[in-house]
Amino acid sequence: MVVQPNENSAPGCPGRGSGTFPSSGEFKPTIPEAEPGKLCIYLDLMEHTGPVSPALVERTVYEGGGWFNEEGASPVGAFLEVMCLIGGGDCQATGTAPE
Repeated sequence: MVVQPNENSAPGCPGRGSGTFPSSGEFKPTIPEAEPGKLCIYLDLMEHTGPVSPALVERTVYEGGGWFNEEGASPVGAFLEVMCLIGGGDCQATGTAPE
């Protein structure tokens, strides 16, 4: 589940935890939470990027003699794809992902 920068929680993701909610570009650490067996991605900053959704979370799988990516996370983590919206410029996305 992806929790957007302006959200504090989502189903299966009870909250960002203790600390101060980031505001005006100043990051203050929190201790985010996830229900057992859930991967929660708490986004803190999105600059010049496309939207991030659970469909952009992938895991690498080995099957039939080859590696490929599929939607979801594995017990050892996940990849998060973030697309830049501006050509040749900087974009960034930051956050945390407890499991």
